[in-house]
Amino acid sequence: MKFKTATISVFLGTALFCGTASAGLVEATDVNTTTGIGGDLTFTPTGGDLGLKNVNGVDALGVKGGPSGAEIDIQGDQAIAVQKTSREAFQLASTTLAFLYDGPEFNDFQERASIEAFFANGGSSTAVIENIYNSPSDLDFNIYIDNVLLDSTQTNALILSDTTASTNGTPGLVQLGALFGSQLIQSLSFTALEGSCGVDSCNNQSDYSIKNIATVPEPGTLALFALGLTGLVVAKRKSA
Repeated sequence: MKFKTATISVFLGTALFCGTASAGLVEATDVNTTTGIGGDLTFTPTGGDLGLKNVNGVDALGVKGGPSGAEIDIQGDQAIAVQKTSREAFQLASTTLAFLYDGPEFNDFQERASIEAFFANGGSSTAVIENIYNSPSDLDFNIYIDNVLLDSTQTNALILSDTTASTNGTPGLVQLGALFGSQLIQSLSFTALEGSCGVDSCNNQSDYSIKNIATVPEPGTLALFALGLTGLVVAKRKSA
């Protein structure tokens, strides 16, 4: 009976661990903007300090600065690199981006976020998410993987959800799935590419911020954990 109880306890512990570790979600509000650490991830900015912004109830992470010096976004030469604090490889499960201002504010259209993944095997891949703004009720996205435009079926499979159109004061959110499949990633780099102008002049400014990132641990990490639990069960059985 002691062995059965121990086995059930370990099994439940394994299930609980896998349920939480299989998709570790880090929200922008989890990140310490001084140290850059949030959950098990480290966020490293380029072009300014990390900052947290709230627009219309949406919290998102960006880099302080921009043309006015008081903006918190990813734009121009700014970037945010993301990696495991432990430096272990991981898989990208999802990320939610906030295109907080688009269209009416600067007459910018087709703002573009770029996410480059550096793989554990030494390779890399880049996903570009293009926010197509037509009207407050018409929001759509194009996705390019390594400069190849995905068709509508592929794009819809990667967009887990998109909510409001991004207008002045209203964030446009898009939750993206596993952009790089099951590839093991060492780090991610979030940057912005130049957008397109509408009918009038604009500054071609693409700006967005990161609402959250969900990662999956390297499979080997889970395997080692499972082996450790197996050892506990065997040890418990011998002592019973």
